Amino acid sequence: MNRGQRKVINVVIATSIFWILITRVFYSRSLHDRASISRCVPSVFSSRTDSDISGSSGTLADYRFPEFANDRELHKHAFRKVLDGPGPGSPRIAFLFTVKGPIELEPVWRKFLQGHEELWSLYVHASNPVDYKFPPGSIFEGREIPSKPVARISISLVDAIRRLLAYALADPHYNNAWFVNVCESTVPVRGFPAVYEYLIGSKHSFVEAFLPEEKYQQWDTMPEFPVVQLRKGETWMQMTRKHAIIIVTDTERYAKFAASCSLWCAPDEEYFQTLLHLEDVSGIANRTTMYANWEETRPIPGSPRSYGSSQDLFALFDKIRKMTQETDGLKQESALDKSPSSLRPICKYNGITNATCFLFARKFEAEATSAILHVMSTLPGF
Repeated sequence: MNRGQRKVINVVIATSIFWILITRVFYSRSLHDRASISRCVPSVFSSRTDSDISGSSGTLADYRFPEFANDRELHKHAFRKVLDGPGPGSPRIAFLFTVKGPIELEPVWRKFLQGHEELWSLYVHASNPVDYKFPPGSIFEGREIPSKPVARISISLVDAIRRLLAYALADPHYNNAWFVNVCESTVPVRGFPAVYEYLIGSKHSFVEAFLPEEKYQQWDTMPEFPVVQLRKGETWMQMTRKHAIIIVTDTERYAKFAASCSLWCAPDEEYFQTLLHLEDVSGIANRTTMYANWEETRPIPGSPRSYGSSQDLFALFDKIRKMTQETDGLKQESALDKSPSSLRPICKYNGITNATCFLFARKFEAEATSAILHVMSTLPGF
């Protein structure tokens, strides 16, 4: 981007940060004065009661996402909308679903979101948009953005996430302040009030960005950035509006990754992480709030363990919620620094150590839906 564009973006980012800080004054209370984050319920929820979730997730019934000739035009549109400032209402968490088809864990998300309709929004990028649409009554109905096929470990997954971010930023109905990447096997491990307060109150985006092993540093990154600044991390991130704007308006680093990131390079695990490391290293927490079990034997190499209905999910959720130390297998397998303190770091939240690590988890199978709903009905804090 040119100097003029960068100047405008900085003004927009500064304005967004100002309003987010104002919001924290009214909606955030200290997370560290409580025995458990599961008890965190900000004042914005005090008079809220459960209600039915409409299939349009609270949007206008006749609203349709505009289509564009290409992603460049979409990003320009999002940039113009960003200049107008965020949409109306309270700051929201935008959940960005990158999926292959049906979201069979929808009952879990319905229960998680119910009663808080003014504080969240949904956007879905389906890898097979022509073959599948969410049926009437689904909370995802009408939330499918114009999408294209996606392949794992390719620039197409980067494109999908950038499309989701662009449409969420450009949506005129919502004040989208945080952006959470999820997939069809993702579930929340805490109640919505605790998740909302944790994210809205955070000073950092939860984006993992570690220095990868030398085998990942063999491709030509110059002149856009030196290879020693290359970073790697989980695809499933949680980020502020400021960082979403940086990603959607980037052209230079994206073009480099699209052209050169191939051999020993996973674009979705390196592009976002490197870009935010270069642009705002102090603004990212170098971890995500998405739990995955990389420690046990997995039937599919390169993927974390999956969970069905046969596991003790109550014990699993309870364990995840109590964790204050990371156990990231991606980092263990890919990081250059393999010291114990690097591979199993203590989680921090706004500089406070031994903080709660996780808000979400994957990978859960459709058959686990009933068991998860039972956990949500019995475990305190849901």
